[in-house]
Amino acid sequence: MSFIVGDCVEHVSGTGTKMAVTLIIGSTNALAKKAYEMSGYTDEDAVCEWFDKNNVRQSGSFKLATLKKCS
Repeated sequence: MSFIVGDCVEHVSGTGTKMAVTLIIGSTNALAKKAYEMSGYTDEDAVCEWFDKNNVRQSGSFKLATLKKCS
């Protein structure tokens, strides 16, 4: 499945936390892309943001296979 920036996604584990796709790896500059690749991510993996239970903004990188669009 492919996603675009702005999509609402959830982890396939079903935790219920809704996240927004903020970056698709590979669509950024070469230095940032290299940093993600060194962490095991590849082109088209997604960087997402969400708010935790304390309303603090969080972010993380996810393999596309671990995400699904919000229902």
